[in-house]
Amino acid sequence: VASAAEDEIGQGELNGLADTVNVAVNGTANGTTNGTVNGIANGCVNVSATEVVDVGVDAGMENGASGSALGNGATTLSRRELTRLRSEVDMDVDRTWPGHRRLNRASLRRVLVAMGLACPEIGYCQGLNTVAAMLLLLMQEEDAFWSACQLIRHCLPKGYHDTTLWGLRAEQEVLDKLLAQHEPHLVDKLGRHRLGISHFMTGWLLPLYAGVLSCELAMRVWDQLCFSEH
Repeated sequence: VASAAEDEIGQGELNGLADTVNVAVNGTANGTTNGTVNGIANGCVNVSATEVVDVGVDAGMENGASGSALGNGATTLSRRELTRLRSEVDMDVDRTWPGHRRLNRASLRRVLVAMGLACPEIGYCQGLNTVAAMLLLLMQEEDAFWSACQLIRHCLPKGYHDTTLWGLRAEQEVLDKLLAQHEPHLVDKLGRHRLGISHFMTGWLLPLYAGVLSCELAMRVWDQLCFSEH
């Protein structure tokens, strides 16, 4: 999707793309997917999940493949939804840590678009660019994609990054109560300036403290997020 999709992509060419990514995400740990991709019948395709998306879009554009040829999912992405996803990703890719010499922005774009297709209930949300960028500094593109999907789907409350952000707001309410209990003077001072915790915490919680704390401290937070039982 990141490099192959053109503006004129038909509805039938988009059907099942999200499920194609899900096949990769739910595959074995080394990224091997079983099934049919672009006419490869019942094979073992050893490619990254982001490359699977590229293959699916290429097949749809060249062969007019239907959704069933690219995956068996019921998720359907309209041309408008895909255009919006790509536009939102493009805007944030260029402003993610500008000037960082180690960040591969082409990889970041592919990972974010693939995440949007793999998690259609979320699509793209600001903050995910920083999460993906942090992962790309630590691992290869394939592993960054899967790790990001794991974080979003299994380590965070539901609704944390979706359009409502209700999971995020619930976390903010918890923090509000904890601050009122343990730091009442801080809450009073914020109140005098008509400030609430949401003025600060949204920009901290959405990227999971990546880009807010140092890399080492952010990784400690992520360790707790991934391995804590609560």
